Amino acid sequence: MTFLALILALVLSLVWPYRQLLHHDAWFRQLGERLAGWGLTETLGLVVQVGLPVTILSLLLDVLRGVLFGLPWIAAASVVFLYALGRGNTGQAAEQYRSQCRRGDFEAAWHTAMENDPQNFAERDSPQAVGDVHMAVQRNLLLQSLRGWFGVLFYFVLLGPAAALAYRLLDLGCSSAQHRSWMTIVDWIPSRLAALSFTVMGNFVESIDECYAGFRHPRQSARDLLLSVGRAAVGHDKSATPEDGFGDYAARQNEDLSALVQRAAVCWIVVISLWALAG
Repeated sequence: MTFLALILALVLSLVWPYRQLLHHDAWFRQLGERLAGWGLTETLGLVVQVGLPVTILSLLLDVLRGVLFGLPWIAAASVVFLYALGRGNTGQAAEQYRSQCRRGDFEAAWHTAMENDPQNFAERDSPQAVGDVHMAVQRNLLLQSLRGWFGVLFYFVLLGPAAALAYRLLDLGCSSAQHRSWMTIVDWIPSRLAALSFTVMGNFVESIDECYAGFRHPRQSARDLLLSVGRAAVGHDKSATPEDGFGDYAARQNEDLSALVQRAAVCWIVVISLWALAG
């Protein structure tokens, strides 16, 4: 039933233009504020804030599983998957960034990226040159793809809708540096699988060593791994100097990486489909 729910959710994501209406998280923030008023520690509050909705959803899905041949369960699981997908539109953000690159307006590109996703930018991302802006934005767009799609899909298929919801709520709730490390842990396997799919769907020879390094160095962050493997998979030499203006070069690289992410997403769907058919 999980696979059927996934197919329904994917169809809805393509044909239903209003799925963003599901992405309202005020209730989650209000729950966090109420728990903070109870005097709970920050860590315990986050555990309850994430665990309570996930537990309620698990109980509800258990009840629905035996109703009407599981059809309500499939519908509910599809809605949960759509809710768990990333906030915002990564494709539109990448397109806007390419437009800013072609205009050479990297200052606007930096401010736009900070406004769209401030908590995933680290202090070390503070740009010193246009190349720094480009690397920081590329790194963050790939991280958004991981947490908005690959991670959600991984936990939905492996552990079910409740796990996908837990992944999204944990991402929403991890605002402090201490708790962001939790996302590093839950992102470890999905990021390595995403990097592997980049290698398969891109330049295998050039990127396989970068991908292998991610498995040999477990402390390498997801966003650094995805950027290094992604750039190698689309054939962009790290030491190469663009022959034309840097803005055009940056826009072209971003477009190649966006296409790679889309191919990797299709690869995941194909693999999951074959796995479901074989099972």
